[in-house]
Amino acid sequence: MANMKQIAKIAGVSLGTVSHVLNKSAPVRENLRKRVMDAVDAVGYQPSQLARGLRLDKTNMIGMIIPDVTNPFFPAVVRGAEDVAFANGYRLILCNTDNDHSKEIVHLNELRTFLPSGLIVIPSNFSDLTAQAESYRKSGTAVVCVDRLPKGWDGDTVTADNEKEPMRRPATCSGKDIGSLRWSWAHVT
Repeated sequence: MANMKQIAKIAGVSLGTVSHVLNKSAPVRENLRKRVMDAVDAVGYQPSQLARGLRLDKTNMIGMIIPDVTNPFFPAVVRGAEDVAFANGYRLILCNTDNDHSKEIVHLNELRTFLPSGLIVIPSNFSDLTAQAESYRKSGTAVVCVDRLPKGWDGDTVTADNEKEPMRRPATCSGKDIGSLRWSWAHVT
């Protein structure tokens, strides 16, 4: 895999110039920018998301933890989250807990090593993940609990009013009306 040092050598420029061109972090003369981009194309360079994440202490990953991937409700929620994440340049890492709180805690602890930009959690039954989620929030990672609220949770939430019409439910995020959730059970067998 090609790296920035190789691009600098091929283009006949400094490593700093390559960095400025690729990151658009400083103006670079057009003839140098073209040489760098020609070298990038020649070697098929792809920026390392891992290196970028280490440098920024964040990645373009969003962790999503769900209690049961086989429950017909959750794949639609995952699909919606992934669609929005992808459209905004993020990628989703999906974890299934089998409704087991201890497995949920393992996922929360391990996802931290991916340096996620956000975390979407549909808590397991009887979940108490407030301490773990709070440590994510303190580090600047957005955390949203969906559908179920863990004990003592006072962070961002997206919930539905299950007493309303089953195919169209008001949705709220942290107490604010954000629209309605709609779905069809036609795909359920």
